[in-house]
Amino acid sequence: MPTVPLQKIVICGAGLAGLMCAAALSKSLPSSIEIVLIDSDGAGKTDVFFGTTTTPSSYKFLLDLGLREPDLLPITNTSFSLGTQYINWGSKARSWMQSFHQPLPIFEGVEFHHFLTRIRSVAPSLAELEPYLMSVQAARKSVFAHPRQDQITPLSNVEYGYHFLPLEWRKILANAITLTQVEIVKTTIEAVSRQENDICHLVLSDNTRIDADLFIDCMGHDSIFSMAEKKTINRSRQLNAATSFKPQETLGGVSRTLAGKDFGWTSKTPLQDGVHTLTMCHPSSEQDALKNHDTRPSKPVTAVSGFCNQPWRNNYLALGHSAAILEPLTPAPIALLQRDIQRLIELIPVTPNMSVERREYNRRFKEDYEHAAAFQRGFFEPHEKLDTPYWMAVNSEPLSAQLENKITQFQSRGALVQDDMEPFGKEDWTQLHLGMGRTPQRYNKIADKVPENVLRQTLQNRISANAAMTRRLPSHHDYMTKLLEYFRKQA
Repeated sequence: MPTVPLQKIVICGAGLAGLMCAAALSKSLPSSIEIVLIDSDGAGKTDVFFGTTTTPSSYKFLLDLGLREPDLLPITNTSFSLGTQYINWGSKARSWMQSFHQPLPIFEGVEFHHFLTRIRSVAPSLAELEPYLMSVQAARKSVFAHPRQDQITPLSNVEYGYHFLPLEWRKILANAITLTQVEIVKTTIEAVSRQENDICHLVLSDNTRIDADLFIDCMGHDSIFSMAEKKTINRSRQLNAATSFKPQETLGGVSRTLAGKDFGWTSKTPLQDGVHTLTMCHPSSEQDALKNHDTRPSKPVTAVSGFCNQPWRNNYLALGHSAAILEPLTPAPIALLQRDIQRLIELIPVTPNMSVERREYNRRFKEDYEHAAAFQRGFFEPHEKLDTPYWMAVNSEPLSAQLENKITQFQSRGALVQDDMEPFGKEDWTQLHLGMGRTPQRYNKIADKVPENVLRQTLQNRISANAAMTRRLPSHHDYMTKLLEYFRKQA
């Protein structure tokens, strides 16, 4: 039967989520579909909860938007990231690094960490994971170079993301979409007109109305779009975030440093010409957190973490912080926003009847956020003993059955339980488990097929190769300086 094609999409809110969505849709959709971006005040006030570090997936996401490194790096403070160094974490003051890394080698069909468990009793010096991760070794020495896939070297195993500031990325995205089919309307949304669960039109500050086939809400957690059913949310904890920036002439390390504190945590992110500080705490500990800034901090922003059960209802889609707020303990917030936008593009409805697309989007959204929530809950002991508001609130959250199974299986027999398309892979979980002190009690006995002397030599060779490569790499500062010079000459 004949159907009316999708003709118009309205994106509400020009914070980071709205601008990324507008830029992505303008690149992917035909010009026959009208895209309107409503730039309304306050949409970006919670952008701090996207954090300051991305996963390696951001490279392709930005490339798809037409933003290459020669476009991005010379005009923003963005720097390279090999992961996050966690220090003084939790009641046991643990320290380790979560790095971005290619899959670890498999011998005789057995995953690498099983061999470390096997060798632990006879050669403890060879049983630690970090010496085998080139990303970690480079981050420890603050050295960096782009990995080359046409050469088989330890550097080929490195993956990298970015350190970034949401405000800067908003500016570069805003400039980019002015050259596209997106119509930008700077106004305030006064009211939302509904008929049953459908949105009919928006009433703007000048009393004009704007209608659409699909409305995308990027206004944030206290958006004017909030509906009764949207309030059915997996709410958990109140979080207070404050930021500051301290200029410095030399670019620092190639990893973010995140330190556990009684009030919560503090992160230090090295950018091209300074260090960004972010504190995260329970609102009642705000004053203690603000003392951890070297310069005058921004006004604290408070939000409640959690995510919608069904972000897409009828012709309304909640995106970004209208749908979910995650603590930026890991790169999960920005990585999942990118996945949400990519999923929307894949499922963009052909007609105003969106029932099939809605079901699939909501299913995959829920799985992504449940997996990410389990990963981030894995950073905390099941029975954390710190008695400050932040740590008590974390401890009050029960472990999901999924997370309990992951921890039990790994601690018992070194098994990495993994579902398809999880946002965090086996390398992420291996580093987290071992960093949190979860040591397997036994290993896959097929690992015994490798003779001990061969295993010792193989492990030692890998450690030596990583150390040798690290010594050859330039510092993060020197590499960035020369790279920027090259980009500017090519411009």
